[in-house]
This record gives sequence, C-alpha cells and structure tokens, in this order.
Amino acid sequence: MGTASAALPNTVVVFFRSSIGLATLLPWILGVDLRNGDLNGTTATDVAKVDYFRVDGSTATYIFTATAAPWSYRFVAPEAPPAGSTLTLRAVATDLSLNEGPPATITWDVKPNLAPQNVTVTMLPAGAIYPGNHALATVTFDDEGTQATAQVDASALKSDGSAYAKSLVKTVIRAKVSDPWPAAQLDFDLPANLKQGTKVTFDASVTDVRGLKGTGSAQLDLSVDSIAPQVLSLTPASGTRYSIGQKYSIVAVIKDSETGASEVTFAFDNQSIKVTVPSSQVTAGADHTWTFNSGQITVPAKNVDTTIPITITAKDYSGNPISRSTEVVYVGVNDPTVPKGAWLCPIEKAAYPANSTLSVKLQARATDDIAVTGVKFTVPGVSGPIAATRVGTSDVYEATTTLTTGAAGTPLTLSATLPMNPLSAPTVAV
Repeated sequence: MGTASAALPNTVVVFFRSSIGLATLLPWILGVDLRNGDLNGTTATDVAKVDYFRVDGSTATYIFTATAAPWSYRFVAPEAPPAGSTLTLRAVATDLSLNEGPPATITWDVKPNLAPQNVTVTMLPAGAIYPGNHALATVTFDDEGTQATAQVDASALKSDGSAYAKSLVKTVIRAKVSDPWPAAQLDFDLPANLKQGTKVTFDASVTDVRGLKGTGSAQLDLSVDSIAPQVLSLTPASGTRYSIGQKYSIVAVIKDSETGASEVTFAFDNQSIKVTVPSSQVTAGADHTWTFNSGQITVPAKNVDTTIPITITAKDYSGNPISRSTEVVYVGVNDPTVPKGAWLCPIEKAAYPANSTLSVKLQARATDDIAVTGVKFTVPGVSGPIAATRVGTSDVYEATTTLTTGAAGTPLTLSATLPMNPLSAPTVAV
C-alpha cells in the first residue's frame, strides 16, 4: 500500500490511489491524490510539481517530474524473475511557494510476464457436426496483460483425400487488468465436402504483446449422413397447361439438415437438366433449404394435347437421393400450313476463296401462321445440323460456322430446315 509521512500544515501531501500487483514489462499509470496538510485536508490547488523516484533499499533514484494535472506517472513494470520481485516508487510534491511536502512511497509485487495460461477451446455444437455446417469456436484464457491475439486453425480431410485448412484471428482487449477477459468467438463455415467419419481439429493459440504464446485445442467428429433430403415443393403444379412457344421453369425447393443439397436433376419430355451447387440457378434459403431452378423451357409443337411427366431427383453431399414427380400438358396444335423461309446470307452464287477455311455467318428468315419452333443449318463437312439462334424478336435466325472450300470451281450446297419445310438451298460457288 502507499504511505505518506506526517505532514506540516499548509504543505502538499501525496497519497496514492491504489496498490495492486504488477505484471512485468506492461504499461501502468500511477495516480496520486494531492491534499493540504493530511489525508483529510482540502484538495491542493497550488501545486508546482510532483517528483518521482525509484527506491532500491536506502537509495532513491530520480526518474520523472510531473508539472501538470493529473500529476500522474506512466511507467513500465521492470523485468521480474520467475519467483517475482518488488517495485517501490516515491513521490514528493512541491507547491508554488517551493515548499516541499513529505515523501510518499508505494510498493508492488511484480509478477513475471508468463505466456497466456489456461487456453481452452469450446465448440458449438459440441461433440459432432455434419460437414457443410457452422462450427463456433470459443476461446478463453488467462493473462496478465490487457491485449492478446487469439487464432484458431481448423484442419480436416476432404472426401477426395486433400487437406482442408482454415485460420481465423481475433484481437481480444480488456480495459484494465482487473477486468475479466472477454471470450474470443470465431465462426467456421465448414465445407460440405469434408470426409465423413473423420474428425476436424481446432488448434487455438493466444499470443500476448510480448509474443509469448499459450495453446489449446478441440475436436469435432464429422458425422456420416445417411438421411435423404426432403422436397418441400415442386412447381409447376400438376396439370398446368402450356401452349406452343410458351416458356416456363421447373422449380424445386429442397431441404437437407445434414450435409446440404448438392444437386437436382430435372427430367422431362425426353430431356434432362442437371443443376449442381454452386450455380446461379440455385438460391440458398433459411433453415437448410435450397431453391433449384431448371432455367427456361420453351414449349415445342405437339399435334395433340400431350401430358409431359416431370421427375426431379435431388441428392445431398452424401449422394442420398429423393425423387418427386409432377406433370404438365403441352396443348396440341392442328397446323396444316407449312412454315415459310428464305435465305438471307450467304446469297445465291456467293464466291469464296478456294482451298480455304473460313468463318461464315448463316442467316435465314422463317415465318409461320402459328409459330416457328426452330431453324437448323446443314453445312458440308460439318457433322450434324447447326441450331440457329433467333435475332431478338425478329423473323431472322442465324448461326456462325466454319466452312472449308475445295478446289476452284467446286460448288458447295448449304441448306436450312424449318419444322416440316426444308428451304431451297443456295449454291455457294468456290
């Protein structure tokens, strides 16, 4: 505790505000209470300075002079051996008339600066977790200082045998050494492709301002997912009717509370669309749900009303499947009129260099009294027909292809096909 000598009247007396144990090499502020006469006297206002000394035995060594309020002294506690040591400081106040008050001394026990102690990692959830979920690591520790850095390194094995590693860091601060340390919480978003049936390890280290480090660790079992996902909803509703040229999408909302939904396959009208995570066609929702969208589907021509079965198959990251079905109706069209078409590019008898490979744009105009559902080009030397793309909302359809010419004078015949109406083909001269 701090002490003050007996005081003479009208002299400024120093009283120390507190005396607590110190940790070595950490900053501290020594505060004083300056009063006239003694502890019960009025607060001194005619203070000129306060001189501070370090006392070792009978030797007092001058170290600092405070010349303005609050008359305190900021210092760093000295290095201490493992068994600890003591530090004694002395203060002497002088008033404006240069009257020097009695010395006051204070002695502390100085503790050595140890590495952070009792580093503990607590996991939420505790014990086990499915891959693809959040794991919250809470780090607690003891230390003499007021600032430390907590780091947690997560490590595990992925399903493909490669290593998973993730590090998170947080600075932890308390206002003063008498305050409790706040816990450091670090949230890990574990990937869904971690190997089930193994463990994920969380190694924590807490480093103080001197670089001394304390460590701790925790583990979670990676649970094996044998539970299939759930299909919460599937649209369009059964029996929904669509006419030729209409566009619609198949949408499935999938829930999987374990490893998460990984893919959905949409099967319909002899077609299959597979959508896997991540994708712009997948939207993550709350409570372990995902919305999968097939993308736009254009209704083709059907001669009669046709029921189109739709089956979706969803899987989680363990491959557990679930299927759900619905059906829609494509409205039939009785269309005896043949579509009409005309070549736009290349023009009849267009000339190209012989023995060359060229990039050529193909264009045709296609119309029908009901709808044109597609245009395809056939090019010599190119296997299979080339599907054309409609230009905006116009009647023009186009595609770009590579054309290989032969010897000079050899004609090439290109053709375009509309449903039920092959166009007369231009002859391209070489």
